[in-house]
Amino acid sequence: MGVTGDPITNGVMAYFSGSFGGADNQTSMDVVAPISSAEMILKYFPGLTGAALQYEDTMTGSRLVYMAFGFEGISGPFLHTKN
Repeated sequence: MGVTGDPITNGVMAYFSGSFGGADNQTSMDVVAPISSAEMILKYFPGLTGAALQYEDTMTGSRLVYMAFGFEGISGPFLHTKN
């Protein structure tokens, strides 16, 4: 589940299911938590624990997106819209 206001994941929901085109090889959820100036950008549902982080080094301009799951397991992404 994307984090509201995040430029990468706002409104995005990713599913981990082989029936929707994912690899169906995700057997457990690795959880991450941001430290220092990193920010959470994706959360597992329903527990809302950390699934992905982003970090930018302002001194070098380097950027990093870290996902705590295998990218090949994603079915989607699907844009979640409010009715």
